[in-house]
Amino acid sequence: MTRMFGITLALWLLVCMALLGNTAALAAPPVLPTLNPPPPSLYTCNATGGGAICRGSRVDTFEDAFPLGLLCGTSENPVELLIEQGTDNFLFTRYYDADGNLTRRTVHEHFDAMVVNPATGLSVLTTQIAEFT
Repeated sequence: MTRMFGITLALWLLVCMALLGNTAALAAPPVLPTLNPPPPSLYTCNATGGGAICRGSRVDTFEDAFPLGLLCGTSENPVELLIEQGTDNFLFTRYYDADGNLTRRTVHEHFDAMVVNPATGLSVLTTQIAEFT
């Protein structure tokens, strides 16, 4: 009797699941609202249930040395350090509410380069990571 009850219950559950179907599949996908302000072209936007999230990235590289703005040495003989062979990676994210208005934006920056002392030829790799909101 217990085995028969278990089989009947399992069949009943299968019938109910087949009749109800997947209710998530019946829900309409979120619609991307008109975004204010619109994001630059490097962004890809996706609708969420409460607005939109737009993401983009950019990579800047340079080889040539340029002044870093940092001095070392003595006050009589200052030496301005140089920066060269750098890569600056940016990840951008914008958050929009259900009305399409920008509510927050973030920038993640990861910068790698060589800092060179032109007087001695010594160099060191620098890595800087920053989060801007």
